[in-house]
Amino acid sequence: MTISEALNFIKSESSERAFRFIFDTQYERMFRTAFFYTKDDEMAREVVLDVFASIWNRRQTLIIPKDFGAYCFIAVKNMALNLIKKNPLSAHEELPQNMMADGSNPEQQIIDEEIFEHYEKVLYGLPDRCREIFIMAREDGMSYAEIAEKLNISTKTVDAQLQKATKLIRSQMEDFVRGNADGSHSVNAFCLFFAF
Repeated sequence: MTISEALNFIKSESSERAFRFIFDTQYERMFRTAFFYTKDDEMAREVVLDVFASIWNRRQTLIIPKDFGAYCFIAVKNMALNLIKKNPLSAHEELPQNMMADGSNPEQQIIDEEIFEHYEKVLYGLPDRCREIFIMAREDGMSYAEIAEKLNISTKTVDAQLQKATKLIRSQMEDFVRGNADGSHSVNAFCLFFAF
């Protein structure tokens, strides 16, 4: 089943199976986006569940987007920023000014979002196993041994796949940074993505 087919089933048949497919395939990416803005696990989960609830509640009138990934990114981003504004005393208040939802540094916010969006594209362009291992190691904090056991592979395979993922991401992120002639992306790009 494709995302488009699942969305059509949700809209036309209120298919819970199709909704579960969308949830299972999109949750991880949406959570990562929400966490980028909230820097809080609980808030990020709340944001993602609210977006999914909105999709389900509006399923009969849902306009199916051509690019569901972009749709989710925007929906999660907006929901996260709204939640941050409603919760001024939450953990995110310790974030640097350029990450705040009040727009105190809108130019920097745009730069950070561009970097994050590009990182997402690069990450989801990796081969499946490569991406899976990279996420387990770099985002979930699992050890090589834990990953090897979970995937039933050797730690050498984990290491090789992780090196491959890191090299591909680093290369494409460096290309992205170089593609911005004014160099304004450089510091944030390296801080966010090259510290692995």
